[in-house]
Amino acid sequence: KTDKAAASQNRRSDFPTAKSGFPTAKSRQSLPRTRSGGSRSCLPESLPGFDLAVALRRLNGNSRLLARLLLGMADEQADSLTRLDALLAASEYTQAGFLLHTLKGVASNLGATALAQAASQLQQEVGATSRSGFPAATDPAFAAAMESTLSAIRQHIRLESGTSGAAI
Repeated sequence: KTDKAAASQNRRSDFPTAKSGFPTAKSRQSLPRTRSGGSRSCLPESLPGFDLAVALRRLNGNSRLLARLLLGMADEQADSLTRLDALLAASEYTQAGFLLHTLKGVASNLGATALAQAASQLQQEVGATSRSGFPAATDPAFAAAMESTLSAIRQHIRLESGTSGAAI
């Protein structure tokens, strides 16, 4: 074996794996639940509308990274309701569907389950009714989920020593 192949084999031997070399479901469960690089925990134990445990598993327990990604989502998606309303008012249903699809994926990957479900539902409604004319306003249930999610992130997620997204 070459040095590179041996190093690869050594990394893989840390966890039981399937023949493919990827960690098995059982081995992923043995990963540490949180890994914050020695800093204070930046996530609450739970957050309404979120499944933080699932999001942390996706990130191998890296709570600091999850906090950073959630704060980034809150910043990047802050104007999503305004953009969506403008797209619907202009009958830009395809673009509105893309916006909702993107938001659904980001929210789902980061554990914002309530927002992901609301975005998925509205995306289906926009797609199904785009030919017959969709109301030029955002669904109140989606708007409430969006506002609740962004508010929860801003109020409860911090990076080190209680700072917000600017300090990493």
